Parts: sequence; C-alpha cells; structure tokens
Amino acid sequence: MIKIYPLEWFDSLIINSFDADNSSLKVSEYELENLRKTIVSESKIIKIQIKDSFFELKSKRQIRLLIRKYHSSLVFLLDRIVEIRMIEKFNSPDFFRIFDLIVSSLDDLLSFVEIRYSSFMSLDQRVSYSYFSIWKKETLEVLKNVIKKRKYCGQ
Repeated sequence: MIKIYPLEWFDSLIINSFDADNSSLKVSEYELENLRKTIVSESKIIKIQIKDSFFELKSKRQIRLLIRKYHSSLVFLLDRIVEIRMIEKFNSPDFFRIFDLIVSSLDDLLSFVEIRYSSFMSLDQRVSYSYFSIWKKETLEVLKNVIKKRKYCGQ
C-alpha cells in the first residue's frame, strides 16, 4: 500500500497558506509565477504517483479503496478552496488568480481519476462544489428552456 500522501503539497498549500489567521496578504508577480510552475509540476508528479500506486496494488478491493481516497481528498480540497475564496481578506485579483490555478489543477486531477479509473468509482461518490455549481447552472438553463417551449406551445 502507499506510504506517502501524494496530495500533501496541495493540502499544505490550501490548509496552511490560506489560513484565516495568516497575515501575509501580498503576492508578487514573481511569487505568482513560481506558484504557477510549482502547481503544474506537482500536478504532474501526483498523476505519476497515482499511476504507480495503481500498479503496485494486487486486488481490486485495494485499488477501489485507493481511487476513492484520491477522489474524496480532491473533492475536499476543491471544496475548501471555494470556502477560502469567499473569505473577504482573500478578495483580490492576485488571490483569485492563485485560486483559479489551484482549482483548475485540482479539477484536472479529479477528472484524471474519474476518467482513467472510472470502473473503480462508486456512483454515490460525493462531487465537488464546483461540479455541483456547473450542473446546477446547466440544469436551470434546461428548465428555463423547457418552460419557454411549454409557454410557446400554449400549454
């Protein structure tokens, strides 16, 4: 079984760096670029670790457990970054750029896990807030169109 936590860097970044008590609120362009590079690099490393750990396991049960752990951890981190984004002191364009980078990278990792290992996923897995928001928006749009069509047809 895996002895390391591959999402440790993202977890630390999200939980520790954006702590509500954290007082360093300035981000330079240089720091932003370094963070972007590190996020991209860490994302690639995590994908490799997921693939490696997948092939190390022998039973489907172990694989299913591993994939579900990755999935739930990624969903938790995505939800946490959405919560942090709503904190007023992080309400600046620089932080929004950072949050967008993190969210897109985590979304990419989540998609990687869901697509590549879908046969090991459960249909009752929790979805992230960002997925739910998109689904809700699309569903409301479809409902509006159905209502318009119904009114147009005179029913």
